[in-house]
Amino acid sequence: MRAYAADLGDENERHSAIGRVLDHYLNTARAAVPLVYPNAYQVTTPMPGPGELAERFCDPEHARAWLQAELRVLLAAAAAAAENGFDTHAWQLPAVLAEHFDRRGYYADWEQCQRLALAAADRLGDHDARALARRLLGQALIQLSRSDDAHRHLQDALKLYRRLGDL
Repeated sequence: MRAYAADLGDENERHSAIGRVLDHYLNTARAAVPLVYPNAYQVTTPMPGPGELAERFCDPEHARAWLQAELRVLLAAAAAAAENGFDTHAWQLPAVLAEHFDRRGYYADWEQCQRLALAAADRLGDHDARALARRLLGQALIQLSRSDDAHRHLQDALKLYRRLGDL
């Protein structure tokens, strides 16, 4: 993604190209995860616009293979989103992938992505995103046997959810 963006002329064009790539990965992950994990929590993200089409999957196995093949790219995309000011992508991509991280045992990657997500949600001032990021970070930390840290994040998530009226 960086190499592609570096080849582009001006900064606005680079920023726009990064956004399109992030849209593609977010929307494709959003299409893949429910096929592989039908009962997973789903984050509502905007539908792809013209030119931002997600890949289509013919069956859950194809979607699972895509998630596995693109995992490192998806992790890099989450980091690139945070680095380049795409904070909505930076919190949504880890949320969309949470079930995959959990079911496949990618707990350290999950923690890292959720920390990026929490920082992005804080920058946005999005309390719903902050609550979700803290909850998912707490879940990842439980899997990493870091219960004190997990408890703190889950308590903070609970406080945010209460303030939002989400029981």
